[in-house]
Parts: sequence; C-alpha cells; structure tokens
Amino acid sequence: MEEGGTFLGNMVSNGSIIKTADNDWTVTYGVTKDNKLFIDELNYTISVDKDNYPVNSINGPRLGDQLVLYTSVKGAKTGANMWGSEILLKPIDGDWETLESYDDVVCEVISNNPMAVDGGIAIPEGHIVLSGHGVGVAVCNRYKKGDMVNIKVSKPKGKEGNSYDVKNAIGASYPILLNGAIQQINSVSGNPNNRETRSAIGHSDDFFYILVVEGRSPVSDGVTIEELSYLLKHFEVTNAVNLDGGGSTMLVIGNSVLGQPAGTTWFRPVPNAISIIRKN
Repeated sequence: MEEGGTFLGNMVSNGSIIKTADNDWTVTYGVTKDNKLFIDELNYTISVDKDNYPVNSINGPRLGDQLVLYTSVKGAKTGANMWGSEILLKPIDGDWETLESYDDVVCEVISNNPMAVDGGIAIPEGHIVLSGHGVGVAVCNRYKKGDMVNIKVSKPKGKEGNSYDVKNAIGASYPILLNGAIQQINSVSGNPNNRETRSAIGHSDDFFYILVVEGRSPVSDGVTIEELSYLLKHFEVTNAVNLDGGGSTMLVIGNSVLGQPAGTTWFRPVPNAISIIRKN
C-alpha cells in the first residue's frame, strides 16, 4: 500500500482482511466463502481486549483520537507520525495474514515499550501494530513486552444487519444496478453526470462481468453513470457497482492493456485490483 497510495473502502483477499472502510466507500462488492456474490454496505466492528476498546480501522489513515490496526500489507512501516504511540504484536497461533478466523485473536506484545517514531514502527510479516493518537495513546501505553492482547474482528454486517463470511471483496463508490433496477445516484463521487472513463463490476444469475469504458480519447468521451447502467443492462447484468474511474481505470488481458490509449491521461497509482486467474 505504501508504494501505490491509499485505497478506499473494504478489501478482503482469500479471507484475509486487507483494509476496512473509513467513513466513505462502505459499499462493498464481494463473494462469501460459500461462493455467493453480494453488494452491501459492510461495516466491521474491531476491538481490543476485555474492555472491547474500539479500533477505528485496519490499515486506514490514523486520524486524531484514533486507534488503528496495521498489518504488513500496509508496507514496511505504519507511516504514522511521532505524535502517538505504537506497539508490535504477534498472534500466538500463526501469522496474522493466514489466520482462518479473526473473531478473537490472542496476540503477544513483542516490542519492549510503546513508542512513537516519525514514519511509524516497522511491521514484520505475520505481525500487527496497534497505533494510537490522543485517546488511543492510553490504550497502547497500558501494555508491556510479554503481555497478551485480544484482538476481536467481527464478521462484517450489512445495511440490514446481515452478517457476511467474506472470502474476497473490494470497496465501491455506489451500486448502479440492484436486482435489475437502475439506482438513483445521490453522490458527486466520480462526476456521475459527466462523461468519464469508467470501471464497473457486476453479475447476473449466470455470469460475472468486468466492464471498462474508454474515455479521453479520439474515439470515446466515456459515459455518464446513467449511460453505464444502461450499457450493463444491455449485457443482461442485474447487479453492479461503480469502481473508481478516470486515471484508475485499466483492464489488462494477457499482454493487452485496455481502458485509455497511451498519452491520453495520467494513470493514477492504485494499490489494489481485481484479478481473474485460470484455475489449473
């Protein structure tokens, strides 16, 4: 993540939580461990120890008066400033990235003392860091080397309270099709009423779809979100979300790069992607 910039929304890969959503982009497109595709506004509940002190996010930016959990996918270090406190933890039953469940993970404090370093402390693979600012500092400072700390990450719940056992998921700006119906967009994210380069994913009862619309080129000005919705319906997609477009749009098939001709736009560094891999 430190090499490609921050990404928005939730991200889960093979059951491992890469990032939880901040206050925006809670809409999530994903697949459960029993292979059911879904679109919902997912929210995780994350807490520390017996008092269930709330953790604001996993791998999100640490803002004022927050406690954030960082994993090694964030980068070599947490990236936090020196105005806080951080401790290094290691799950006693394995590496954080390969745990089968995050319901109640017992971790041992590895660092000698809580510390604050400009740029944040290092995150070895398999470990996690609790990083606190303001009120979060007191939580980090109550632990010393050798202490056991319980980290609890609930299965995320959707808008109507449904719980999901997520296998893979990615954050989205908003749904554009639900059960075949075109959705009213009440957001300015992605300039919905302007013609732009677009990326979307969705599904029907029979197929999964990835759609990229070229823009900013001599042959295409892109589409509005409404036009994108009608284009998806043309291909009989029933449920779909809008992903970040513009300079984030790129579709790679083998050695072919689709989305925008070279030299027509500035491609934005993006640290996450959806990949379809042929199963042997």
